[in-house]
Amino acid sequence: MDKVASDLQQRVLALISRGVAQATTDEEFDRLARDVFAFQYERCAVYRAYCERRKQTPQSVTHWKEIPATPTSAFKDFALTCFPMEQAGVEFHTSGTTREQAGKHFFTTLELYHAVIGPNFAAHLQPDGVRLPMMILTPSPEEAPHSSLSHMMGV
Repeated sequence: MDKVASDLQQRVLALISRGVAQATTDEEFDRLARDVFAFQYERCAVYRAYCERRKQTPQSVTHWKEIPATPTSAFKDFALTCFPMEQAGVEFHTSGTTREQAGKHFFTTLELYHAVIGPNFAAHLQPDGVRLPMMILTPSPEEAPHSSLSHMMGV
């Protein structure tokens, strides 16, 4: 990961590490979200083309709510990455229920992915801090290595 990507990832991790108890201001989130948008716009040609067709660029977007969301179908037709594909270490697939072809989401690292799982699970499913026994009815990560849900439940 290059320095620009690493610095941006550290900023996102810093925000996540504050947890859900410390509110993020709209201004804080806006600055970070627009920086992430500019990074993705610069490094992902498919996403950039989509944004340009919508006339939404880092120069024209003035608030995070204006950032174009990527249609889920795009993940079925394109490898949407901000890094060379040979650097992908993890690949998650959609269930493919809406089309025969499954969508794919590629990662070089799962550091951000893992950073949000525990704190959000605890804040929203165990707000009183009580650890409840659970039975998870998903395949294990080993049985379904391309399932983000199985991976998340394994974590």
